[in-house]
Amino acid sequence: MKLNIFLSLVNFKYSIFAILFLSASTIFAFSLPEISQHLSVKVGLRILVLGAVAFIFARTTGIVVNQCIDWLIDKKNSRTLKRVLPANLVSLNFAWTFFLVCGFIFLVLCIMLGIFSLGLASLILMIVYPYMKRFTFLCHWGLGLVYALAIFTNFFVLAITGLSTSLRLLAILWGGSVGLVITANDIIYALQDIEFDRKEGVFSIPACYGKKKAIKIAQLSLSVSYLFYISSGFIGSLGKTFYISALIPLIMIIKVLRMYSNLDKTNQEEDGEFFWANMGIALSFLVSMIVFWISNL
Repeated sequence: MKLNIFLSLVNFKYSIFAILFLSASTIFAFSLPEISQHLSVKVGLRILVLGAVAFIFARTTGIVVNQCIDWLIDKKNSRTLKRVLPANLVSLNFAWTFFLVCGFIFLVLCIMLGIFSLGLASLILMIVYPYMKRFTFLCHWGLGLVYALAIFTNFFVLAITGLSTSLRLLAILWGGSVGLVITANDIIYALQDIEFDRKEGVFSIPACYGKKKAIKIAQLSLSVSYLFYISSGFIGSLGKTFYISALIPLIMIIKVLRMYSNLDKTNQEEDGEFFWANMGIALSFLVSMIVFWISNL
C-alpha cells in the first residue's frame, strides 16, 4: 500500500487536531500539583509513552471504522467519492481487519494503563458515532463526546492516586471545552453537504435546520466551549496566571466566530480556510497551557 493511500485511510491531516488538544491536556495535567507531585520521572515517562501509542491506535481505530461504516454514503457523494474506500483503493475487508487489529491493540494498551473501562467506552462510542447521523442531529455532539472522553481519560491516567471531586469536574469541563470546539467545527464542515444530506436522510444540523441556524448553533457551541475552558480555572482555583493564559484561546475563538458570521453572508464554505482556523484554536489551547505550565515552575 502506498504511503499516501494509507495516510488518506487514517485521515492523518485531521489527526493534528487531536494531537494538539491531547498535548495541551497533558501539559495542563502536569501543571496541577495534585497530579504532578505524585508522578516520578519513571512512571511519568511510562504513562506518556504508553499513552502516546494508545492514542495513535485509538485515533486510527476511530477514523477507519468511521470510513468503513460510511463508505456507501461516501460513494454516493461527489465530494467524498474519491476517498480510499469508495474509490476502491483499499478493500473493505482490509479496512475492517485493520480496524479490528488497531482496536484490539488499543484495548491491550488500556489494560496496561489501568483504564480498560474507559478505553472500552471510547471504542464503543467510536463505533456508535458514525451511525448517529442516520437518526439524530446530535451526531455532531457525539463526535465532540469522543474527544471529551479522550481528554478525561488523559487526566484520569495521569492522576495515579485518583481524581478528587474538583479535579474530576475540572477534567470534565476541559474535556467538554475541547469537545465543543470539535462539535462547532463538525457543524460548519457539514455545510458542504446540505443538499446531499437532505436527499440521503442524513441528520446533520445544516440539513435539519438550514445554513443560518447551523452557523448560529456552531457559534453557540464555540462560545460555550470557552465558558467551560475558563470555568475549569475557577473550579481548580488556578489563579490569575491561568486567566491570563486563557486570553490566547479567547483571541482565536473570537476570530473564528467572526469567520462564522462572514460565512453566513456568503454562499461558499471554504473547507481549507476553516481547517486552518480551527487548527489555530487547537494550537492556542496548547500555547495557553505551555504558558500556564511555565508560569507555575
